[in-house]
Amino acid sequence: MISTMVTALIGAACAAFVAGVIALIRWMISLSRILKTMQENGMARREEVKTTFAILSRLMSASKATLETLRDGKCNGNVKTALEDIHECENKYEALFQSSIDKRETVGGAA
Repeated sequence: MISTMVTALIGAACAAFVAGVIALIRWMISLSRILKTMQENGMARREEVKTTFAILSRLMSASKATLETLRDGKCNGNVKTALEDIHECENKYEALFQSSIDKRETVGGAA
């Protein structure tokens, strides 16, 4: 009788242990997926920040060129260069923006 109870307790304990291990493995898999998603989102944010700083840098250069032109009364090509840089950044920004929209539509299931 006691032997049967001990055997039943050991069986129940083993079943609980196995269930706990399975639950732990499922949790670790879901955590891995969450971390992967966070890493991908972090990479996307890094690209957005990089593009934003590039745009701000070009805008500061353009502002400086404009102020130098106003101060000196002559344009020595720096305004043209600044405009070209801004145009290049506009294209990068538009591509990044469109990529962001495409990703959201794909994740959201609209595409």
